Amino acid sequence: MKNVRHWLVGSLVVLGTLLLLSGCGPFGKPSVDDIVAHIQQAQKATQRVHAVMDTTFTIQADNKPMTTTMVMEEWVAGPDKLRMEYKDGPAATKGMLMVMNGNTMWTYFPKTNQYMKSDISGLKDLTQASGGDMALQTKKMVTQMLDTMDFKYLGTEKVAGRKAYKLLATPKPGKKPEAGLLGGSATVWIDAQYWEVLGMESKIKNQGSFSFHYRSIEYNPTLPDSLFTFTPPPGAKAMTEENGGPQFKTMTLAEARKAVDFPILVPTKLPDGIKLQTVEVTTMKIMNGQKTMTNVILMYSAGLKGLSINESRLPKGASVDVMKDMPPGVKAEKVKVHGQDAVLINTGMGNIMLSWTEKDVQIIVNSQMDKKTLLQIAESMQ
Repeated sequence: MKNVRHWLVGSLVVLGTLLLLSGCGPFGKPSVDDIVAHIQQAQKATQRVHAVMDTTFTIQADNKPMTTTMVMEEWVAGPDKLRMEYKDGPAATKGMLMVMNGNTMWTYFPKTNQYMKSDISGLKDLTQASGGDMALQTKKMVTQMLDTMDFKYLGTEKVAGRKAYKLLATPKPGKKPEAGLLGGSATVWIDAQYWEVLGMESKIKNQGSFSFHYRSIEYNPTLPDSLFTFTPPPGAKAMTEENGGPQFKTMTLAEARKAVDFPILVPTKLPDGIKLQTVEVTTMKIMNGQKTMTNVILMYSAGLKGLSINESRLPKGASVDVMKDMPPGVKAEKVKVHGQDAVLINTGMGNIMLSWTEKDVQIIVNSQMDKKTLLQIAESMQ
């Protein structure tokens, strides 16, 4: 979760900086290196933030729009301290709390009054190990956006009571829709003083839309350490391995192969630049605690491109229904992978899920790549 959030925030900062610096009106046309330097300066300028944000997803299901809205409040104190509360939204997420402090992350689920404590030192070690490549990754992201998107300056507006630049990014003619941010056009509001992204609206024709806007934002406030310490509510129970709670551990691919009792398949053909970033092994009790399921998640990325591969050996009598949590109306397309029956699902906003079972191992691949590329990746897995 930590890596995903950093990727999203980093992507939005890159997009906003590009919109302002890559030929939008009076902002000039600096080099890629100049843009990367400006992004790094902007990130250093705001180490602490307190904000309330609305996020809305709309997808098309049976030609009817289905909208989900969430309200989140977050406190951020540097790269290792985060508190996020889900104030409003779907019943499954309303009231959820996530607290991250150093190598530890707590997640609280109010619906069941349970909480989970996770050691994320593995993620931190991986981030530090790749620290020398962060500038290179940002440079790739900048280059990709400049190559695939056109930019337009639309003026200024007020967002969260602050002056913001309003900007538009659209995929260049002839480029695949998925080449742009979220696969479509994006309107972005950038804080005129701190260069933070205060809002974004992105749409994909005939698929849906995604937007977020800050209701309020405070830069560099005084944040007490107590915000980043989790105290279980009365009666809350810890989710442990003994009572069926999921257990997470980040490790190398070699370590993961020794930790599980099934072969981990990895792609041998990937789009240029995409590399394995993290490997996470999860164990949890299923079937009323009678069986233990081990799951491996492989995360690949390069710039804005990325995919996740989820692999798990299903205990006898267990099954996975990939359509279970999908909105009504989302349909599956039947395809073949390694000669096995598979399903391909467009889950909305350019995201595709591919699922099949091979030698009792359930494999699910998620990406915003196109169908052809995703099938080629899956066929190359061995």
